[in-house]
Amino acid sequence: MKLLITRPLRQAKKTAALLREFGHKTIIDPLLQVEQIRTALPKNNHAGIIVTSANALPALVKVWPETALNIPLLTTGQSTAEAAKDHGFTNCQQIQGSALKLIQQTPIWMKNYNIEKNAALLYPCAEEPAHNLEALLKTKNITCQPWQTYRTIPAQKLSTATYSAIKDGSLDGVVLYSSRTAKAFESLFLSQQAPSNPMHIFALSPEICANLSKNRAFVCHFPKNPDETALFGIINKVAQGPAG
Repeated sequence: MKLLITRPLRQAKKTAALLREFGHKTIIDPLLQVEQIRTALPKNNHAGIIVTSANALPALVKVWPETALNIPLLTTGQSTAEAAKDHGFTNCQQIQGSALKLIQQTPIWMKNYNIEKNAALLYPCAEEPAHNLEALLKTKNITCQPWQTYRTIPAQKLSTATYSAIKDGSLDGVVLYSSRTAKAFESLFLSQQAPSNPMHIFALSPEICANLSKNRAFVCHFPKNPDETALFGIINKVAQGPAG
């Protein structure tokens, strides 16, 4: 299949390389530009860190002391956990699920890591996070301090390669890893002349699919859990076509 990879460039290159190992062709067209925000690290004494996007990690490692990289860190998804480990954090636990699933798992994680219920957690996040973790965790009497470290800026147009593949019908599917990217893609896609056949959307979670309008332009596929390996399995299955 020829697949459009819409992630920020650094992450898109890794995803494209993995998909090419399965024999797929890829077009890399980042639909969100990640821009770091220069804000000071909150001075509270944090007992743990919550990370829902790898985009938050560059700002964190710039100011986080190397002597404290063993702080308990909870992430959503395997790729975010691996990115945290690549940045030097050694005490990472991941949950398979959305940020809302993380809310349910946070009290268990805190108990497992002997984090006091009244301790403060740091949440490096986007300027406009998808979920208000501070308010959601407050319902469980957990203090979470958001720290805005980056913003995402949607692309204003599709690349020439993407536009050509849509126009000539050679683009078989689009890989989406975030709700914000889904919204950006739909807006740009529907502004073009849509192909006659529905476009396959391969999304990391059902929440991402929910951000696409329910029209016949898209057929959305997603794994049971937001796991990249499972997502690739779905892509390969669709590529093989109906059994028999």
